[in-house]
Amino acid sequence: MSLDDRETVRRWLRELDPDLQQQVHIRRPWGAIAAISDRREPVGVVMTDNEGRSWGAPTCRARTTVSS
Repeated sequence: MSLDDRETVRRWLRELDPDLQQQVHIRRPWGAIAAISDRREPVGVVMTDNEGRSWGAPTCRARTTVSS
């Protein structure tokens, strides 16, 4: 699946279910980005690098997370 398909990525984010603890991981050579559903907000975002360091972003609404 190509991440250039914006509608598919948006649908993935909208459909994350906190009761099922669903996540979307996007892996790249430099590390990974994960969108994680939780009970506080619709989507939390975490980025990790190849050295094991992690950064969390403020939670955001799924409809505004994908931009060109």
